[in-house]
Amino acid sequence: MYGLINHALKEFLIARHGEDVWRHVETQLDLREPFVMMCQYPDTVTANMVAVASQALSWSPEVLLEDFGSYWVSYAAEGRYRDLFSMLGSTLPVVLQNLDLMHARIALSLPDLSPPSFRCTDVSSEGLTLHYYSLRPGLTAFVVGLVQGLAARCDVAVNIRTLRTRQSGHDHDEFRVTYVSR
Repeated sequence: MYGLINHALKEFLIARHGEDVWRHVETQLDLREPFVMMCQYPDTVTANMVAVASQALSWSPEVLLEDFGSYWVSYAAEGRYRDLFSMLGSTLPVVLQNLDLMHARIALSLPDLSPPSFRCTDVSSEGLTLHYYSLRPGLTAFVVGLVQGLAARCDVAVNIRTLRTRQSGHDHDEFRVTYVSR
């Protein structure tokens, strides 16, 4: 993964859980240098950061990843990718259907990017089914948080139910996203 993700994870841990949690992760993993945003790091660096932080917080990695997924939306939309997020659309189905286009634009500046892919089916006034394809395993909870963050950005409340996962033998993860009245 690019250093941008690891830097965002560091910022998330500090913002939501305090400097002491980050220092613990940094010390446990001997992370002494700042992350270079445009540099590739092994996926294990990110996975290890999540594991150590989860343990420090007494949270499951899935809970931490879900919270980070939600945080990622505001981190990216208010920072480096503000312009791209503004072009995604204003309704959740449109935003989700445009994520691949956004990743294609990002890939122009990150040539080694291996982005996920998203597809929406069964779109109705009640919700939609989201299909998530990725080369990286173990990010189902992150996607749940991502959808929650995008829904909040679109000012809609949602329930998200995982229907299928790669972890259970499917070729992709599948979620049912249902709109909730406020």
